[in-house]
Amino acid sequence: MATAGAGLTLIGDVINLGAASSVTATGSPSFLFFKPSTVGRPVVVGGAARAGSLVFSDTNRAAISGFTNITIGDINGFNTQGRTGPITTAGNLTRSPPP
Repeated sequence: MATAGAGLTLIGDVINLGAASSVTATGSPSFLFFKPSTVGRPVVVGGAARAGSLVFSDTNRAAISGFTNITIGDINGFNTQGRTGPITTAGNLTRSPPP
């Protein structure tokens, strides 16, 4: 899957992106949105699958490359149907301020 200087939105309760560098972006800016489809579903960043949660796994992280901005959950704390559940991390997280 590839995008050039645009956004890619992935919405689901289980999202498995596949092999390393299989989801790529070229050009700038390029945005990736990774969010749950079920109201209130918790989001986990890092680690392995967890029942009842949308997990942005280590494998998913390895699958993406070239994106200038990655949003996990919803930028407003809401998905299309209502509030996103809690977001937890498994491991270190580096947060960058907006440019």
